[in-house]
Amino acid sequence: MGDTTSDDRKPLLLVEQTERKYTAIRCVGIGVLIGSFSAGYATITEFGDGKTVLTAIGTIVGIMIFGIGAGLSWWHNG
Repeated sequence: MGDTTSDDRKPLLLVEQTERKYTAIRCVGIGVLIGSFSAGYATITEFGDGKTVLTAIGTIVGIMIFGIGAGLSWWHNG
């Protein structure tokens, strides 16, 4: 009964329309997280090693990239 269009042919149901660039930013963040976890697991040694520090920095950067992508998609799409 007219649940998808109105008289002026505009959709009444709002479907999530997150732009692909914001989704891509979030995917890059997830990729950085997975990459840094994998690199950290492959090079497990004692804590304080330079590789461990790089893994921690990569994890923080991945979380920040994902957060920025999620924030931008929320900001532009409500």
